Amino acid sequence: MTASMPALRFNHLADLARKSSARFANQPAFTTCMPNGMHGSLSYAEVDRLSDAFAAYLRETLGLAAGAHIALQTPNCLAYPVVAFGVFKASCVLVNVNPLYTLSEMEHQLRDSGAEVLVIVDMFANKLEGILANTKVRSRRSPKAKPRCR
Repeated sequence: MTASMPALRFNHLADLARKSSARFANQPAFTTCMPNGMHGSLSYAEVDRLSDAFAAYLRETLGLAAGAHIALQTPNCLAYPVVAFGVFKASCVLVNVNPLYTLSEMEHQLRDSGAEVLVIVDMFANKLEGILANTKVRSRRSPKAKPRCR
């Protein structure tokens, strides 16, 4: 007897994001709550729009080809789904990097994955100075970059 699976509803993760956005546009997709009481949400439509913009940035501004590896090192915040879905929409590969990694663990993850770009929250950027030279990550900071976690 051969096991079988029904056809999947979505072709890929970017397809899931796009179809979910169309279906649930104004509903909250992601919410974050901080211990100090601060909180924020993004609707499905906002995630779709912002991740489209990030995908365009990866492909058009950075000139990355499909299949490029993009590392993402953030805590749980609203930037995570925007970047992750943007990576998928750009037909790139998402490499998750634990924000609590030590320098040697970060360097190994970035080198082993072949990541060309690292999206990192500024509170962890102090770890980069000694390790970037040993990876494929290009050292470039977008002059327009502004924190999106709220």
